[in-house]
Amino acid sequence: MKLIGWTNWHDPHYAECVENEELAIELTIAHMKEMGLKFSGHFHQNSRFGAPAFDNNEKLCLSQRSWGHLMSDVMDFDVFDFFSYVIWAWFPPPGEEQIFPDESICIFNEIPPVPDGSTLSPEELAEMILRNWKGRK
Repeated sequence: MKLIGWTNWHDPHYAECVENEELAIELTIAHMKEMGLKFSGHFHQNSRFGAPAFDNNEKLCLSQRSWGHLMSDVMDFDVFDFFSYVIWAWFPPPGEEQIFPDESICIFNEIPPVPDGSTLSPEELAEMILRNWKGRK
């Protein structure tokens, strides 16, 4: 199995990795380290190219928490720290820049609308949450 590019989490042209999930995670971690990629679980699920695609017509679709755990391996955090997944699960840590796959290796298939209808970027979503949080008493 080989990582061939990046596609949408909802791309119907690729099946979700189930039997090969552990291998897909290992290949994704190695690829992200090699390419210097780092992005949040929100981007993984909600961008046009956040899910790694493989030559067996499968894609890796993780929960945002599981993606955060994958990122703790990519970033060489202490994986025994129970909460290390939180650092990249939803948003990048403050001051940390996300680095996305180059569009030359992205697979842009026609994707049906995302079920939740979310059109916010990770940054817009973070601003909305922060705005709402600051308004709480």
